[in-house]
Amino acid sequence: MKIARIAFFAFSLACLAAILQWHFAPFSFRMKRLIHDHAVFQRDVPMPIWGWGKPGRSVQLKLKNTATGEMETYQTSVDAKGRWEIWLKPHPAGGPYQITVIGQLNYFRRNDLVFGDVWLCAGQSNMSIKVKDSDGFAEAMAAPIDSNTRYFRVKDEGSKLPQPDYWEGDWKLDEPSLRNNFSALPYYFAKQLQQHLQVPIGVVNASMGNSRLESWMPANCFDAIFLKNVLDTAHFDEPAIAKQLPTCLFNSMIVPSLGFPVKGIIWWQGESNTEQNDATKYKEQFDCLIQNWREARGDSLLPFLFVQLANIGPKLPHQKDTDWPGVREAQLLVSQQVKRTAMVTSFDISHPTDVHPSNKKGIAERLALAARSLAYGENVVCSGPVFQKIEVENGRLRLHFNPNGSGLAPKPADAVLSGFKIAGNDRAFHIADAKIEGNNIVLRSKKVPNPVAARYAWERSPVGSNLYNKEGLPTSPFRTDNW
Repeated sequence: MKIARIAFFAFSLACLAAILQWHFAPFSFRMKRLIHDHAVFQRDVPMPIWGWGKPGRSVQLKLKNTATGEMETYQTSVDAKGRWEIWLKPHPAGGPYQITVIGQLNYFRRNDLVFGDVWLCAGQSNMSIKVKDSDGFAEAMAAPIDSNTRYFRVKDEGSKLPQPDYWEGDWKLDEPSLRNNFSALPYYFAKQLQQHLQVPIGVVNASMGNSRLESWMPANCFDAIFLKNVLDTAHFDEPAIAKQLPTCLFNSMIVPSLGFPVKGIIWWQGESNTEQNDATKYKEQFDCLIQNWREARGDSLLPFLFVQLANIGPKLPHQKDTDWPGVREAQLLVSQQVKRTAMVTSFDISHPTDVHPSNKKGIAERLALAARSLAYGENVVCSGPVFQKIEVENGRLRLHFNPNGSGLAPKPADAVLSGFKIAGNDRAFHIADAKIEGNNIVLRSKKVPNPVAARYAWERSPVGSNLYNKEGLPTSPFRTDNW
């Protein structure tokens, strides 16, 4: 009984301490959650280290290179709002480092910190699916441990108000148990970049399945009165609500990462916005999201890479032809009209009827190519052919392309080009015979004597559409009409 009473007393004290720590959190001395053991800091830029404490107290930070013993010392104090911040000078890739922060009556020590490149990964379920549920799992599990790829998984949660920090989460090193449970696309993307660049790569994964674009958009993208009415009347205690409500995932899963420098962003979302004429709004909304995320990070040219929608099963009777292709088109237009963005096409290496393609490694390889071009300035081919203009000729159509490589080609190279349809003024589309002529595609059909419009891969699951460049990268679905 005595032992039980002691255990109960100890447990009660622990609970009381936790409650007091939460209650007095604004005045307790603490450090940003992302600044934890094994963290990756963005190389070659000033790096902020910050946290919270009692106003007026002094804060000292020591940064030690544990390989060389070199020490840097910084000093500041907690401001009137209870926040402190110290800026480390830019550092090249490398490490490990140790940080010791002394303030008030306690201190923090963070070990095994490295400088490299950090990528923020966000979106819905295709950004969340784990390595164990993707192709190449056995090969991934057998790979040697690599301490230069590190991962931070953000907890799935929403909030009506912007949050200053994550209350859970820490950095994980690359090891078999991590490979089993970490999200596949960020994992393979990080591996691709690390092996090519030979610098530490860190990924912060903030994604939630079945989430709508609106939930990731900042308040600036909405009318203030509309936003207040929606959030005030929502039953926020239901777990499934946050991922549907405007701003709620941005507030809780993105805002706490602001101020933590990153090299760029990768994004995969859109499946939840294919119904109810959402495709017609997606371009404007996605544009607003990108611009506001960049503004919130103070970098109008921050690289933003994203994956175009993969395949889905056959269209159901109540669904429109434009739902899935329409969102793909919106994504394509964003990639063409918003600076410093890049889109990778995925339908050709996805399962014909699975909205969650298991070939995350192949898609990550394309993202890594886009990153090498856009974020690192390498001269690499990272995109398939892009449609430029249409010419109406005598009974046929000529489509002009930028091949973004060494020329147009079907895949396989000896295959018949397929995936094109044309229509006349009656707007009835028919399969077209397609022929490559230089950087042009010439289309004709006996069923359409006077064609005026063309579409390529304009289906929910455009299996068989096979226009590529000679480097093996596919053409995005597109249309020349606006019907």
